[in-house]
Amino acid sequence: MADAESILSSSGTLKEALDLMPQEVIFLSRDYTILWLNKAKQEAHPGLAVGHKCHAAFGFETPCEFCLAPETELIRRHLKNPVCLMTGPHRNVPRHLNIMISPLFHEDGSPAGFLEVADNVEALYQNNAELERLNREYENVIYALSHDLRSPLISIEGFLRKLEKSIVSNDAATLAHCIERIHVNVGTMNGLVNVLLDTSRIITGMLDLHEVDMEKLAGEAAEQYAAAAAAQNARITLTGEFGVETCDRVRVQQVYANLIGNALKYGQGERRLTIELGAERRIY
Repeated sequence: MADAESILSSSGTLKEALDLMPQEVIFLSRDYTILWLNKAKQEAHPGLAVGHKCHAAFGFETPCEFCLAPETELIRRHLKNPVCLMTGPHRNVPRHLNIMISPLFHEDGSPAGFLEVADNVEALYQNNAELERLNREYENVIYALSHDLRSPLISIEGFLRKLEKSIVSNDAATLAHCIERIHVNVGTMNGLVNVLLDTSRIITGMLDLHEVDMEKLAGEAAEQYAAAAAAQNARITLTGEFGVETCDRVRVQQVYANLIGNALKYGQGERRLTIELGAERRIY
């Protein structure tokens, strides 16, 4: 391979082509003197100039690890292939770069210098970091919603037991009530599944806001756990003055369901467990 000076002096077209590249290109001599740099490199590092030592332009006394990498290999093995490096922020360059450094040789085969091409992958790095964050949030929401799906399932199971008994006893009123509550719980499950399927709402945390009758919503949550509460000889009561609030119905229903479910879970063994859903001055 010809040396850097002869390559650059013999081809103005090459310089023009390199100036059009978005990657940062720099030619260095064997002693790290800058022989030429393209426009992208100049814009990224205005302090760099032809004739200056590359590392000195950054305020350092010794070359950085990237310049030393091919130098070390040249001394050890007389390397003739490029050295590719992926790096995070280094020294005073707070960017993520994909760097390729290729040694240049005189016609007699002796080392002449280096060609360095740096591709700024900071945007890619930031996008990957944001994608990882969104994936973690998505997994957390999926886990929470999967947990919440159990509540209506438990309720449906309880009402199915009552349904079986009401069929045997020919209790039409209880039969109709159980069927109605099963329908309500199926609707709750359907709402949770829709939230799971609506990826955009999960990622952005967007709420589906509507005016909601809080007393009716709390009553539905209490009814959902009525069978489970009866099995533990527990009571679920509503006290206070509930109002109409603007909120995400599914999310608030999840809150009530989790509160009642946890109260039943951790109140097992208590002889007279009472779970109270209260409201006072718009505090629920």
